[in-house]
Amino acid sequence: ISKLQKPKLRFRDVVHSTRGVELSKRGRVQKCATCRLWFPFQERATYLCPHCGFESTEANCSKEAIITREPTSGHEPIIVGGGVGRYRLAPAYWINTKRPGINYKDLGTYRGPKILVRKTGVGISATIDYSRALTNQVVYIFRVKEEYRNQIPLEVLLAILNSRAMYYYVAKTHGETEWRSHPYVTQQQILELPLPNIGSLISDSAKRVASLLRTALTGQLGVLPALDSRIERFVARAFRLGPVDYTRIYQTLSTVEQLLPVQALVRIGPGDIFTASI
Repeated sequence: ISKLQKPKLRFRDVVHSTRGVELSKRGRVQKCATCRLWFPFQERATYLCPHCGFESTEANCSKEAIITREPTSGHEPIIVGGGVGRYRLAPAYWINTKRPGINYKDLGTYRGPKILVRKTGVGISATIDYSRALTNQVVYIFRVKEEYRNQIPLEVLLAILNSRAMYYYVAKTHGETEWRSHPYVTQQQILELPLPNIGSLISDSAKRVASLLRTALTGQLGVLPALDSRIERFVARAFRLGPVDYTRIYQTLSTVEQLLPVQALVRIGPGDIFTASI
């Protein structure tokens, strides 16, 4: 932990964040009978319209699901929480963006590339979306700040987020090794995560890692164990972590190895990491 915290740089220093449309993946909405504006569905017999304050009943309110699994004319792609995994992005759902009253956010917010982090789940599940797909409320969006955009590759920040070192940090500082019924990570927790110094983030090895990771994410094979080892080796060097440090990290991983998000982390071991080239 002390080695990870030694550099003073934090994610908040180099990225800004937001999240997507404030809807669940079902996309259920309803329309006020008075002002005719739409808002997220409320499970109650009577409710106040958030736009005009009119009290409506379930009977006099139109209802609709504006998120679908199949592409529909006039709809835009949207990525929901279950579609975001570690270096993985599932096919998008589709959302009707023509319902006045729904806070879709500025559609420019969703232009890729952007790091996506899933709110729910043990540890951190992150990937990059290179498209213009929207996201919903349980997917956080991170972009490099303007002053660093041409210096720090987005893929390098993703590599750090998905590293075993960062899983260990989250586990030890936020108690993620303890099973909870609804584990989740907050935007603030992500923004407070440590980064190595700027020199490591803009180094030649960082650029090589970024290039390899970009090719993997935009290709068909994804991040295979050999590349995963090289990425983790880069992270270890950037934070000046050695084999002894990774022995401790893997001891923590072994306590929650049965959890699916962790199984991907233990596909390689310290030996694979410290024999990998970067």
